Amino acid sequence: MIIFWRRLGWLVPLIGIAAMVVTQLVIDGVMGKGYYTANGWPKLVCGGLIALAIAAIGYYLNVMKRGVFVDPETGVEKKEVSHTFFFIPFQYWSVIFLVLFYLMTSSSAETKKRNAEYIAAPAVNDLYLIDQEPIFDDVNPEYSYGALKVIAVSESGVTTVASEYSFGGKSDIRKDRRDGGLSKNSDFSEQEIQFSFDELNEYLENQAIYEVIRP
Repeated sequence: MIIFWRRLGWLVPLIGIAAMVVTQLVIDGVMGKGYYTANGWPKLVCGGLIALAIAAIGYYLNVMKRGVFVDPETGVEKKEVSHTFFFIPFQYWSVIFLVLFYLMTSSSAETKKRNAEYIAAPAVNDLYLIDQEPIFDDVNPEYSYGALKVIAVSESGVTTVASEYSFGGKSDIRKDRRDGGLSKNSDFSEQEIQFSFDELNEYLENQAIYEVIRP
């Protein structure tokens, strides 16, 4: 994909990415690992900060400091080329970021609601994407992500088997699933692990279970 910008328009994605990284690090550092991803309000705060920064900088560059020159051929006054990203003036990206973060927040809320519904009424073959550190001992923190597959449901809880492999990040496990991973019995250990409903709800609350997938 070719990215087009004029003058300082390249600052738009830089501001957005930097603000998202810093906000997530701060929120997760204060509230706990995974809190930013699992909750909607941090994204709204992040989106608002980005929008304010881009609107202010864009207004300064494209309105307050945009120069005027006289065309030597026509003698007509013209404004200097504005600062744009993908042909959109810098300051208008503030609105785009607000819409983007609103959509992200809505998606996060829907995912959280769906996860709670699936945990409350589990089914065989449900897949729990997990951060293993709060659940198991002796987990390598560099490869702390994995999955649990529900193989039986009882009145007191569920019986699961854990994935044979661990992953370095959430994006890694999602990529593995797209490539066909975690779809066969051989992808999981034969050792059965029992969880009560109270444990499942606790893990969901503290983001040890961060996504529930129902085939």
